[in-house]
Amino acid sequence: MRKFFALALVAVFAATWMLRPFASAADPTTPVAAPGTVPQVASKPVVAGPAGPAAPVDEEVDVISETIGTMTGAYLNQAYLSIGILGDAVGADVYEPEEAKELLDVHLGLAEQAELQLTALSKSPDLDAEDAAGVQQLAKIAGLIRTQGETLMAVWAGDESKIEVWTKLREETASEIEKFFGEEEETSQK
Repeated sequence: MRKFFALALVAVFAATWMLRPFASAADPTTPVAAPGTVPQVASKPVVAGPAGPAAPVDEEVDVISETIGTMTGAYLNQAYLSIGILGDAVGADVYEPEEAKELLDVHLGLAEQAELQLTALSKSPDLDAEDAAGVQQLAKIAGLIRTQGETLMAVWAGDESKIEVWTKLREETASEIEKFFGEEEETSQK
């Protein structure tokens, strides 16, 4: 199962490297949108850098675990980026909130499903304690992404009190992603 997390990390590196040109260079803590709109928050990848060489193939590795890890890492990173980009786009009047809501609805559905599935997987007797804890952390990140999207919807509906909440959720999600993948990278290097 350790390969699960190593491959998730590789997926994140690959996704973030490819998306670098589209990321905002704004300071993620500085609102730049007009009052009453969503502050422009940098949608930069949490983890940056080119993907390294492919991990050596180990014939004993569980292909299902590798696939789940790769897809989960790629999805969580992409959802984080996409929600930030949508927030920026509405704040910069590139999209009307109604248009962006359609795109955000896709991420909300996927994040909710990922959170439910990862929570169920974390309770599997087939996982050891370390792997179960890692899957629980991924479920937490999926939940934060879902909550971010729901909060952004509230902002677009006119609830200005949610702007600060959304910004804090962005920071917390970035921190959790960095913490998860940073810990896994350190563990895989030992």
